[in-house]
Amino acid sequence: MSGQEIKPMGAAIVVNDIDKATDWYKKVFQVEVSNEMNFPEYDSLQIKILKNDAFQLELLQKKTAFSIKKFIPNYSVNNQPLLGIYKMVFKTSELEKLHLRLQKLDVNIILGLTSDEPNRLDYFIISDPDGNIIQFIEPKVEVLTLDIDKTTIPEGIVIHPETEEIFISSIHLDRITKSDENGENSSIILSNENCGYTIGVGMEIYKNQLYALGSFNRKKISKLFIKNLNDTIVQCISLKNGKPSYFNDLAVDDNGNAYITDTDSHHIYRYDVQRNEITTFLANKQIQYPNGITISPDNTKLFIDSYSHGIRIVDIKTKKILNQIHQPTAKRGIDGLKYYNGDLYAIVNGGKNRTKHGLYKISVSEKEDDILNVEPVLVNHPKMDIPTTVSIRNKTVYILANSQLLNLNQDKNVIIDPDKLHSVVVIKVKLD
Repeated sequence: MSGQEIKPMGAAIVVNDIDKATDWYKKVFQVEVSNEMNFPEYDSLQIKILKNDAFQLELLQKKTAFSIKKFIPNYSVNNQPLLGIYKMVFKTSELEKLHLRLQKLDVNIILGLTSDEPNRLDYFIISDPDGNIIQFIEPKVEVLTLDIDKTTIPEGIVIHPETEEIFISSIHLDRITKSDENGENSSIILSNENCGYTIGVGMEIYKNQLYALGSFNRKKISKLFIKNLNDTIVQCISLKNGKPSYFNDLAVDDNGNAYITDTDSHHIYRYDVQRNEITTFLANKQIQYPNGITISPDNTKLFIDSYSHGIRIVDIKTKKILNQIHQPTAKRGIDGLKYYNGDLYAIVNGGKNRTKHGLYKISVSEKEDDILNVEPVLVNHPKMDIPTTVSIRNKTVYILANSQLLNLNQDKNVIIDPDKLHSVVVIKVKLD
């Protein structure tokens, strides 16, 4: 049994006024009373159990209970801490919203919103009516270990915009798995049985439809697989001319049309949702070996990583490349690419040089016609082993951190050393 199998269930607190404390915890933690017990024969003991879906709290009141302030009137926990538990700590993904709600409830806030840069987290601290210290934290970096097969050798990731479920595509196992927001309760939602899906790569979600790129039965024929997440229906669309292709990544506009990179043929294809067909959108020597692709919020520009020429900005209407060759991003090993709040976020695969693995922010000019600065956000994290793609949801970047691609013989689709495989990890990075 590992330490990770041990999970918090709740806490028990002795209080001065159980009714007052109950009202306070109900408001602050949004819990409800699930059980009440009274034992007059045991020093007038009263117990209330408060619960919500994530937490259980036991409040106790006894006649002989006392406060340290009875003996030390000006007692301060900071100056004279008692032996034992110092504080309770709770994690939240919406720290600012929680802080604002507790301010409106006139809760005693000991320390307001504070940033702890060395530990990459934000927090604030309150006290309950009995002076117990409670800290709320929001980690800026969090590691999720997914309960999927270690031999997955993942490549693509997308987060459902509503449920925050995690979708992972597999190069080795020819499948897509879905996990809940905690990386648990995984299930296979697309496999080789669906139109011959193999070698899973880029994915996006549009109106509860999963757009997924892969190959047909491990042949040099790529397909766009569209699965309705409400049922079992799967569409499979490929190039009509049947020529060899390697679809790698895609971006979907507000109407459900998709722009697809073909790394081998140096093409950008367009899936027309109305015609249900894929045709050539752009073939330009200035965009060689295209990989990551993303689209501007107004659907007017594409941002495409070209291994040889760096990130290129393409006007969708005119198909004109707007910026010059960008050397700082050329031959950098950029894989996943996403637009968020006026910037691009890119995953760099450093190959055998693990110190280069990471998430980088790439600034875009105000008119979105030029690439500016490149700065690291999270680089050389110990969990990174050939990071590949990225998804952004609710101010959080989700990094597919350890594809472990170097441990796969891709020609034979065989794991080189199974003993060196680790569980699939997603790193969450909170954006400012």
